[in-house]
Amino acid sequence: VDIKPSEAVSSALPSTIPGESQFETVIISSGAITINGVALGEITFPSGNTAKQNATIALAAINAIKDQTGVEARLSQTGDRIILADNSGGTMTIG
Repeated sequence: VDIKPSEAVSSALPSTIPGESQFETVIISSGAITINGVALGEITFPSGNTAKQNATIALAAINAIKDQTGVEARLSQTGDRIILADNSGGTMTIG
C-alpha cells in the first residue's frame, strides 16, 4: 500500500467497545507490519486497554524505527488514532 504524505492513516486498534465484552490480549508478531521495508517489532495490546492506550503503544512502536523509515507517527486530536507523516515528503509503503 502506497500512501501519500498528505493522507492521514488511522489505526484499527483493538479496544473495549461499550456494551460488549473486552477483547483478548492482541499480539502482532515482529515483522508482520513493515513501513518502507522496515519491520516493526512485536506489539502487544493488553486486554482491557482503551483505544487511546493502544494508539500510544502503536505510536511508540512506529516511532522506534522512524530513523530507518523516515515515517513518524503522532496521535490524532482525540488521542485514539494514529497519523503517519513522511518527513521527507516521499511516498510511504505499508506492508
